Amino acid sequence: MSTRSNAAIAFYLFLVFGSGILVGAFGYRLYTVSGVSATSTVDDSPQARRTRFVADLKQRLGLRPEQVGQLNRILDEGRARSHEIHRKIDPELTALRHEQDGKISAMLDARQRAEFDRWRAEQDKAARRNGQR
Repeated sequence: MSTRSNAAIAFYLFLVFGSGILVGAFGYRLYTVSGVSATSTVDDSPQARRTRFVADLKQRLGLRPEQVGQLNRILDEGRARSHEIHRKIDPELTALRHEQDGKISAMLDARQRAEFDRWRAEQDKAARRNGQR
């Protein structure tokens, strides 16, 4: 009876220590894994996006050289029209933003208004840096 009992005890000890090793290894992996980097190495300029777009269509559709030329002309026309539309609507969007900012500023107290003005300046600076305004 003591042999059976010793074997059972040895089995349970092995089970407990084995599961401890597995949990420890999992915990070590969980807490030592490096974080995800949010930086991108892909060039995201308009020209780079266009180059990738044309290359993707050329490869997927098997475009002939004259079709690639037509595609580039279509994209050039679209870009020109897009710039024209932006020139028309940008002043209206800017006026709307100023109107909203005025209404928001009017509802704030002096401390909040000062912080809102700092926040708006940061937003404008970031937009200019990103070429949005």
